[in-house]
Amino acid sequence: MNRQNGVTQPGKWIWLILTALVVGLGGVRSAQAHANLVRSEPAAGSALADAPTVVVLVFSEALDARATSVELRDEQSRLVVAGPGVIDPAQPQLLQLPLLSAAGGSPLPDGTYSAIWQARSAVDGHVTVGTVAFAIGGEALPASLLPPPGAPEPATALPAAVDSLARWLNYVAATVAAGSLLFGWLVWQPVYQRWGEATDASDKQATALLKRLAAWGCGVWAAATVLFVGVQAGAVNAGSLWSGVAIIAGGRSGILAGARLALLAWLALLIRRMPDAGSGRAGLWKLATAVSGAALLTFSLQSHSAALGGGQAVVAAAVDWLHLLAMSAWLGGLLPLARLLWSGQAPAGLATQIVPRFSRLALSSVGILLWTGVHNTWVHVQTVEALAATTHGRALSLKLGLFMVLLILGAINLLWLTPQLRPPLAAAEAAAVRRLGRTMRLEMALGVGVLLLAGVMLGVAPAFEALTAQQRLGFRESVRVEDVQLVLRIAPLHVGENEFAVDVQDRRAGAEESPPLALLRFRSENEAMGELQVEMTETEGGRFVARGAYLANAGNWQVEVILRRAGFDDARHTFDVVVETEHHQHGDSQGE
Repeated sequence: MNRQNGVTQPGKWIWLILTALVVGLGGVRSAQAHANLVRSEPAAGSALADAPTVVVLVFSEALDARATSVELRDEQSRLVVAGPGVIDPAQPQLLQLPLLSAAGGSPLPDGTYSAIWQARSAVDGHVTVGTVAFAIGGEALPASLLPPPGAPEPATALPAAVDSLARWLNYVAATVAAGSLLFGWLVWQPVYQRWGEATDASDKQATALLKRLAAWGCGVWAAATVLFVGVQAGAVNAGSLWSGVAIIAGGRSGILAGARLALLAWLALLIRRMPDAGSGRAGLWKLATAVSGAALLTFSLQSHSAALGGGQAVVAAAVDWLHLLAMSAWLGGLLPLARLLWSGQAPAGLATQIVPRFSRLALSSVGILLWTGVHNTWVHVQTVEALAATTHGRALSLKLGLFMVLLILGAINLLWLTPQLRPPLAAAEAAAVRRLGRTMRLEMALGVGVLLLAGVMLGVAPAFEALTAQQRLGFRESVRVEDVQLVLRIAPLHVGENEFAVDVQDRRAGAEESPPLALLRFRSENEAMGELQVEMTETEGGRFVARGAYLANAGNWQVEVILRRAGFDDARHTFDVVVETEHHQHGDSQGE
């Protein structure tokens, strides 16, 4: 047998590829993941004595000018100023809509207006939408700060199913491709070279399997990348899919997708040329592994981590990349390990050689995953409330739960089953392999779930940012009273005038035939203020509204919602609300 250990200087290729892409990290702009609206001029809900000459929207990160727009409509939803607005390259986070030039040089007449915007992040490619309403003149109807009934909540918005599917396919394929190559280099090669009973036939069998898995992963990864570009193109609302593709192709997302496809094409060529994994030259295996790692880095360059501000982007994206590598080494290595053990053609005693080696790699990967996972959680979640109250945080909680089960299964494999795979070989080894097979199947199934949750997490805003965006909308709390769902909203939630809305879903039989009445009762911790009751006005979509200076002082308030229908018991609930002064809230928002 020829057991030469290869190519002399593959390291130079590895470092050239990885260095080039890491340098690309330095070009990542400081930002917050997702382009969320931070503030506006005029401010949302403001009442102006004079008409503004421009609407200014300030976002949390740089905008993609080709897929970002704003237009102005009046209270009858008639188009007043078409947009799309102006983005100054020197201030890519700022979107302006000039009003005088679009209106023929005349100021806007008195009335209520809504600036309706769509913003696409130039960093992570996510699209966000929203509205800023304001009023002009003393006779104008007050502009509402409340989102319309049924509008998605920033904290609990769900990603589009096709978006999560495209991300999941990318992760599964990437894990299989990179994991198979890492397995060949770090597990099979050292096992083959040290195992006295290894044969050329076993090496060729293992090589064929690893190359087949890597090629399959590479092909699906390329197809999933094209699918994801199509999904992003559809999200920009450019009028047609091809227009959207043109927008994506010319931006950061398109550049990274193009780089990934080029790397995958290179990887496919390398896979065809790679020699036997154990006895052949190791250089091409190392180079192919480096290329797959570079392709993984394109994920990190478009992740939430790459969109961090404050000079954290490079470090955070590098940590994210390490997380992906460790995930690929562990979860991606399970499939070739399982196929080798269950192929029926594996030489006797293979399990006693290869399982301990893979266990050591998996243990190292788990350590990296724990460290990088804690780092990412600290950066993107920050608070227990953000973990519990957002889609991103809840998906992370489920992911952590699956990860803990994976750790338990890994511990069983390492501490109980692996010690049973030792000479002398006998029926005990076969029984241990069968038990190992059961735990590995479960590990792979859980790994698929972990990757799906990772796709969901990347399809929504990070937990802390989503919670902050939700809090900018004021107070919102939902409760179910038997068969009645009550959602109380208060905006902007400060001392003085506020808007109040109660969204009602009454599922009691026959309730729709009885006209509803909604009341609010206000009680302050200052007992001297007594109790105040307000009757609300019903609008469309099962919403009841009221406006007034009912929260007269800062502190703790109890706001009781009462829904009455003739022939039914009252549905009521008391919400605990903490009210701050307008000055304090304004100071907080400026500091964000």
